[in-house]
Amino acid sequence: MKMNKLVICLGFLPLLLAGCSTSSGGTPSSLSDQSITPIAESSSKQPYIIIDDVPEVSSGKYIVGRVVYDIDKTNKKLTAIDYDSDYDKYIANQGTTVFEKTIQFVKYDDYNAIFFQHEGKDKLIYKNGGYYNMLSIADDYSSQETIHLFPSSFDLPKYGEYVSDKFTQDKVDGEGKRIPTGEGGYEKEDFYLFLKISETKAELFVSDNPNSHDETPLHAVNNYKRQYSTGGIIIKIPHADANYSVSLSRFTETTIHVTNSYEKHGDYSASGTFTIISND
Repeated sequence: MKMNKLVICLGFLPLLLAGCSTSSGGTPSSLSDQSITPIAESSSKQPYIIIDDVPEVSSGKYIVGRVVYDIDKTNKKLTAIDYDSDYDKYIANQGTTVFEKTIQFVKYDDYNAIFFQHEGKDKLIYKNGGYYNMLSIADDYSSQETIHLFPSSFDLPKYGEYVSDKFTQDKVDGEGKRIPTGEGGYEKEDFYLFLKISETKAELFVSDNPNSHDETPLHAVNNYKRQYSTGGIIIKIPHADANYSVSLSRFTETTIHVTNSYEKHGDYSASGTFTIISND
């Protein structure tokens, strides 16, 4: 790889005057790959050697928490955009710009990295094996996180009605208390969950059989949000108490994975793969 001999020194003025050299062509000393590592007391931040390219990291969009980093290597620019983890906002390009930065291509340790500065930290994005990492270096510590290339496409739910396998829970009385059997245990009941999902509405129902249910849902949501994450799209149906929810994920042509979070005894909490029984 062709390497320019220009070295950029980053940090405070004393470091620039004392530690920056334009004649060195070697790789600077670095932090270890631990997530939290002290930096040598003699330097606040380290110099990096500018290189021509970082072929391991392509231009494109990367998921960093709920924010999307849009890397434009041609124009040497990085734009961080917050879409509130909303896939529909993402495809409609309705995000909020968090910051824009000029990037450099640098050599750091044995890695080629995309470099920028944000909130007083040096940021380096590089690929290690099959993973993309972002290293953040502050005055006296470093931290590292794995980031992910934004998928070119997601598996999305197929609209229709789904049914679960049989679940079992402790039966409760009218006051929501479990009913003792007198033998050291509690009475049990079997139940099935049904999911109905359309373009704008998602509903969860319960039944004592796998063939039918009444028309009053346990939980429902209109105009739900399709949330993106590194694991795919997630749809949530909130309970009346918003601290709990039904999570829909792992969509295929015929199945949806459903988790109804536990709130209290007898609330039909369960987790499993539901199978489609009718198309919307």
